[in-house]
Amino acid sequence: MQPSLAIIPIGKATSEEWINGCAVIHRQQLGVGLMAQMGDGFLRLVYRHLAENEGTLLLAAVEDGAVKGFAAAALPGISLLGDLLKAHPFEAPLRAGGYLLT
Repeated sequence: MQPSLAIIPIGKATSEEWINGCAVIHRQQLGVGLMAQMGDGFLRLVYRHLAENEGTLLLAAVEDGAVKGFAAAALPGISLLGDLLKAHPFEAPLRAGGYLLT
C-alpha cells in the first residue's frame, strides 16, 4: 500500500507534533530568515498562533502522520507578528530572547 499525502487544515486541536513539524521545516528551509533565527520555541509559538487565530490559515501536507510541508496565509490587515505580540506579550519575546540578545 502506498503512503497517502493529505492536505489538512491545522486548528486549535492540532497536536504539538504537527506544530513542531511546521517549525522544523521553517527553520530548515527558511533558515536565513529572521523568524527562523529566533529559534524553534519561537517558531512553534508562531505556528500555534496561526492555527488558533481567526483570520489566518495553516495547512499541512501530512504523510504517515508526519508533516512534510505546510502553507500559511492571513487575511489582509492581519499583522502576524503584531497580533502574536498582543496575544503573547511576555512569551513571544522570551522565546525569541536568545536571538535578540546576540
